[in-house]
Amino acid sequence: MKTLTEWYNCNDDRFKFVLRFFVGLSSANATKRTWFYRGEQHSESASSVSDWLREKLNSCVQNLESERNQKGLLEILYCRLEFGDAALAEDILAPMKTIRFTKCPLKPSDCTALSKAVMMVREIEELDLDTCGIGDEGIHQLDQVLHKCTVLSLNMNKLGNSGVTRLSAILKEEHCKIQRLFLKSNNLTDGCVETLISALRGNAVLLKLDNSNDDPHSDHANSRTDKSIPA
Repeated sequence: MKTLTEWYNCNDDRFKFVLRFFVGLSSANATKRTWFYRGEQHSESASSVSDWLREKLNSCVQNLESERNQKGLLEILYCRLEFGDAALAEDILAPMKTIRFTKCPLKPSDCTALSKAVMMVREIEELDLDTCGIGDEGIHQLDQVLHKCTVLSLNMNKLGNSGVTRLSAILKEEHCKIQRLFLKSNNLTDGCVETLISALRGNAVLLKLDNSNDDPHSDHANSRTDKSIPA
């Protein structure tokens, strides 16, 4: 497992792809995708990799205020996806009160890895994705799991009209658990706010919606006018 740790800690992204490939090849399901079988040796390898993934996941989630741990958790979620162990994500993520990626920019593919992991969890107390730059495409990748959050923070993500439309559809879902939604500085327009208001007419769960601006002059500022505020 020393080699896995060295690849995991390497700053060269090429080694991240090697790590994911090796982890996937070591999974219990790998034999179904290949023409050869390595018997007991393969079983021992899968068990060792599973233990390594669990150890790294546990280590990362201890302090998600750290940029290093946020990036480390994301990498392990990719590896878990390759390894195919659903119980692993559920065991580690389910007890967590907050999943946070505020210091780790997320590409659409990153959002997919996060979404696949969160699918294994029944509910999430708080998902904090402030300043991740996920945009509307990130919301699209996460839209199957966002309804599980009690608190959803998406400040400064340039969601715009498309992202808000996707969020509004989630708020309309029968099983949506979101009670507090934070959308500060997201390039929201009057149209965005009207879309949200329309979605909330049938929502009896949401208690707080914050679409204010930390800095009204920033590039992310919500450009609402008084006409978007219902009388």
